[in-house]
Amino acid sequence: MNREEKKQATRTKLLQAAIDLFAEQGYEATTVAQITDKAGVAKGTFFNYFCNKENVLAELKTKLTVDEARRLLEQPGPIAPQLEALVLQLTEHLRGPRPLTLAVFQGIIGTSSALDIQNEQIADMRDALVPMFETGQGRGEFVKELPPAGMADLAVQTFFGALLLWGMGHGDDCLETHMRKSFQPFFQFIST
Repeated sequence: MNREEKKQATRTKLLQAAIDLFAEQGYEATTVAQITDKAGVAKGTFFNYFCNKENVLAELKTKLTVDEARRLLEQPGPIAPQLEALVLQLTEHLRGPRPLTLAVFQGIIGTSSALDIQNEQIADMRDALVPMFETGQGRGEFVKELPPAGMADLAVQTFFGALLLWGMGHGDDCLETHMRKSFQPFFQFIST
């Protein structure tokens, strides 16, 4: 195994340990030390890969989005309901108290290195969504006046904007309902 493969293997172990611990005891109760212990690496190793615990959660969310967007593209049927299902699935994985959601955003924008990582993850999410909008346009589901990349940008902005505002205490108390209401105008805007 070369150096890059070892680095990727360590990153994967850290992510899997975080997933397991978040599922077992919740995000807030999980510490960086627990993640590194479960992954079998030194605590300092964590910071070679992630700025903070919030960054791990953001990366997990992005990976889920990218993987699910690719999977949905292979499914038959209209794209809009599949995209809405993706948004609601992400929302389910992000369910937690509003202060936790706000803390994740604070962790993301807290340092320039965390922000750089988040910007890469947003680009990955956007790039995974573009083919969905291209397919939807090809099927006549979405307007042709807006390029697929523009639709992907709007979807990402709608998602993160709705999530941030919800974390700040705005909108419906139920995150799922809040997301549905936030995306309704988006789908109306892009649909034919």
